[in-house]
Amino acid sequence: MSNPLILPIEEGRIRDLADLKSTYRSLLEQINSDGSNFAKAMQKYLESNKYYEEAKAYLAKTDSDIALSIETYEISHRLEFYKQLHFIELIETQNGTQTEGNQKSISTNKEMAREALSNWKPGVVDLWAKADAELTIIKKESPTGLHHMHSLAVTIRPLIENIIAFHLSGNEAYAWLSRLSLDGIMQKIAVRGFRSLYGFITFIIEDLKNGVAAFD
Repeated sequence: MSNPLILPIEEGRIRDLADLKSTYRSLLEQINSDGSNFAKAMQKYLESNKYYEEAKAYLAKTDSDIALSIETYEISHRLEFYKQLHFIELIETQNGTQTEGNQKSISTNKEMAREALSNWKPGVVDLWAKADAELTIIKKESPTGLHHMHSLAVTIRPLIENIIAFHLSGNEAYAWLSRLSLDGIMQKIAVRGFRSLYGFITFIIEDLKNGVAAFD
């Protein structure tokens, strides 16, 4: 599919970075995210972000003043961090972690996430590394009780997925969903003594207040 943000630039309907951002927001809003196919919606959000970056570069070629403003526009390491978290979750949920190839891919994405986080919030890098180690322990645990939902990992995953989805889509509903069962999940994490995971989730919940990473 051709980039839907390029034609409006060529036709003069997008004249500057503000116009492009507004059109980009509209493009994200058109994506069906009713929950019936979460992974497909996330893929479309990522595709739209790619279109936005391409259109931004194309727009820069049309006007020297715009080019200068875009050149001074800081890369969103914050968005890149959440993207890498998404890729990690995607590999784990769709392909599992048992094969050597999947483990290598996850390791690569984690290293890219670490690099993005070190550029965005260097003081949180160690916290995330420890939180990730604790989350890995939780994911390896066998579910308890009669139902799979008794697994702590099963309750944490949607929380993190909704936070990521908010930053990729700009849809406030995801932020609302991430807070819906937050207290119960955090209580369970605290009881288990996973302090770093508790601290990291607190950090990304607080970061919701800073707005959508895709619009940085």
